[in-house]
Amino acid sequence: MTRNGILALLVFIVLVGALLIVWKTSAQPSIQQPIAYNHKRHISEGLACKDCHKSALTGEAAGRPSEQTCRDCHDPGELEEGTEGKNPEIVKLLTYLKEKAQIPWRRIFQLPEHVYFSHVRHATVAKVACETCHGPMAEAVRPPSAPLVSITMDFCINCHVQQRSARAGAATTRDCNACHK
Repeated sequence: MTRNGILALLVFIVLVGALLIVWKTSAQPSIQQPIAYNHKRHISEGLACKDCHKSALTGEAAGRPSEQTCRDCHDPGELEEGTEGKNPEIVKLLTYLKEKAQIPWRRIFQLPEHVYFSHVRHATVAKVACETCHGPMAEAVRPPSAPLVSITMDFCINCHVQQRSARAGAATTRDCNACHK
C-alpha cells in the first residue's frame, strides 16, 4: 500500500471514529421503567391522563402518579390469593403497594434547565391536548424508552405560531423571555 493510501485509510478511520463518538453521545439513552404500565388498557377502561397525572391541569409539572393513585384501583391484598396466572406487571405493582415502597418511575420528558414550561398554562389555559407534546401515549402498551415527540425550540415556536393563528392573534406569546430563564 502506498503512503497516500495509508494516509487516506487513517483519515477515514479517524473520521468514522469521530462520527461514532458524536452519534453515541448525542443519542438519548433508553430508559426502562420499573413496571410496564399499559396506557392503552387504562385509557380504554375510561381513565384520562389527568386521573393519574394529578397535577397536569393544576401545576407547573404533570408529575408521575403516586402509589396512592395506583392503590385507588389496585388492592395489594390481591397478592394473598397468590400470583399464579396474574400479569407479572400487576404483581410488581401490587408488591410495591404491599411494601408501601415508592415506585421508582424514571422521567423521560426533560427540558433543558433554562426553559420554563408550565403544564397548567398549556393544558388548562391554552387547552393544548396531552398528545400534542407527549405523542400517542394513549396507544402505548408499554412505557416508551424515550420521548415520543422531540420537544425542540422549533417545535414550541411552531405550536405558538399555530395557536396564535387559530386564536386570531390572542395571547400566545413569542416573547423569548416567557420561556427562557
